[in-house]
Amino acid sequence: MAFDYRQEYHKYKQYYLQTRTQPIAKASVTLLASLLTVALLGIFAIKPTLTTIARLTREIEDKGQVNKQLEVKTRALHQARANWDQVSSQIPLVETALPRKPEFVRLEREIEFLALRHQVLLASGGFSEFLVAGENPAEKPVAKGEAPALAETIRFTLTLSGTYDSIKNFLNELEILDRVITLDSVNFSKETKIKGAELQATLVGKAFYKTTFK
Repeated sequence: MAFDYRQEYHKYKQYYLQTRTQPIAKASVTLLASLLTVALLGIFAIKPTLTTIARLTREIEDKGQVNKQLEVKTRALHQARANWDQVSSQIPLVETALPRKPEFVRLEREIEFLALRHQVLLASGGFSEFLVAGENPAEKPVAKGEAPALAETIRFTLTLSGTYDSIKNFLNELEILDRVITLDSVNFSKETKIKGAELQATLVGKAFYKTTFK
């Protein structure tokens, strides 16, 4: 039997090709499956982590803004405290200048003291009505178109006799009392029934107070 090398070569070539290509194909499929598995696992494992990181980043930014706002409020409170410390010592002066009640007795005594100090004779004096107890005028309904009163007043009219300088000094000190007082008008006259008095003066003014009682 003759040896046909061509036929044997053809068989050998087919066998070689089969044994060469089949493992590679199997390895390729296995590698592709492995890569796909890794990709899927990566997506499902990494996505929650990325979501958590994004959420934490937003929370950090939000808390940073809150901290900045708290710092601004803290600085404002410190400034308010410093301002309060500066003016707190002056509150008693404000309470004296604009008392929470009429304090008519103190007003009357201060006027009498000024008259004695400057040797002015108080010939007469009249005062308007003021609230002693009862309803707070500040709580009364305000008519349409009218602004609510910021303070109440005691109107007074005084008739003084004395020299020009004594009356002038009395008026000057009356306007700078430790209580808010305004003078609406002052009229002088040489006609006076007081012996030795050069002038007679009639003045009209107001003393202010802030009611807080009911």
